[in-house]
Amino acid sequence: MLATDRSSQQVVNGQLAADEVDSTMSSLDAQLGDVETRYQGVVAGSCDLLAKLDSAVQCSSAYGELAADVGRSLAEVEALVDQCSASTVADNEFDVQRQLDVVTTAAQRVAGLGNVISELERAGATTTEALSDLGLADSDRVHAIQEDVDTTKARYAAVQQCSGDQQRLVNATFAQLQDPSHNLAVLLNWVGRQL
Repeated sequence: MLATDRSSQQVVNGQLAADEVDSTMSSLDAQLGDVETRYQGVVAGSCDLLAKLDSAVQCSSAYGELAADVGRSLAEVEALVDQCSASTVADNEFDVQRQLDVVTTAAQRVAGLGNVISELERAGATTTEALSDLGLADSDRVHAIQEDVDTTKARYAAVQQCSGDQQRLVNATFAQLQDPSHNLAVLLNWVGRQL
């Protein structure tokens, strides 16, 4: 009877040992599965972060190049418009026609620059959005981009207004010079001074 008890105890102990091994293996499998899931999450998060960083770098680089081009072009157009507004409107048809050509050229450059200013505004918004995706919505870079875009738009609006005013003035003078009664009055005034 003692041998039977030992034999059944070993079977029970053997079964217990196998159950413990199975339980331990199951626990290790669950932990390994959890670690693998977390690892996959870290990999996915890293890939997402790298994609966001890459996007932010590309957007920032494109914005920087465009901002530099706009800065140069805007300065050139401002100088051209300042030159137009600094000169007084001529009093003869030939000189007014020449001024009208210069003012029209300046107005065309201003209009063309308007498209580039719109591109700059879009590039600034895209760059700001890319930086916001990285949690940098309130960063110095975002504020600098917004300030730069606002300043550029204000400068453009001022040069656009000045160019429009100058073009209206020269057009009015040219139309007046085309009026025969005005030409007769100028001629009579000149003759009167000569006598």
